[in-house]
Amino acid sequence: MPLLGKGVEYAIHSLYYMIDAPKDRIMTIADLATFQNISESYLAKVFTRLQKGGLVRSNLGVKGGYVLAKDPSEITFWDIAVAVEGRVSLFECHDVSSGCILYNGNGKNSDEVCTIHAVFLEANQKLEAYLKNKDLRWLHATLAKVIPDTFLKEADNWFNLQKLKAKD
Repeated sequence: MPLLGKGVEYAIHSLYYMIDAPKDRIMTIADLATFQNISESYLAKVFTRLQKGGLVRSNLGVKGGYVLAKDPSEITFWDIAVAVEGRVSLFECHDVSSGCILYNGNGKNSDEVCTIHAVFLEANQKLEAYLKNKDLRWLHATLAKVIPDTFLKEADNWFNLQKLKAKD
């Protein structure tokens, strides 16, 4: 089972499309889901979590939808992962060593972390630091180097068309 589920992937992709959206364009779950060919109901649950995490704001009513609540440089991959999945941990220690016959309760101090657990704690810290170092502005700049301008213009046109359809 993956550490981070598809909700994190859906969130990052969706938030990416919101980065350059004009101030007057409210992105709807329906449009984001349709554009990416993903489940609208699942994406709605993801956006509820993103809103609770303070990463997006919602507008209710006929013109309802979402906008980024912060500058893209202030929204890290870690923030997104925690908002969608909760605190992430690579390892759940069951303290097996304390019950080992050879230790008989005398193997380590009760406040020590076993070596195996310590390795996973360190890995967790490194994962967190790495994901905190990647934000939506970084993603935007990185993808700008590999995604053709025509794709970005077509995507922008598609979302503009959806906005016009919603007015009718």
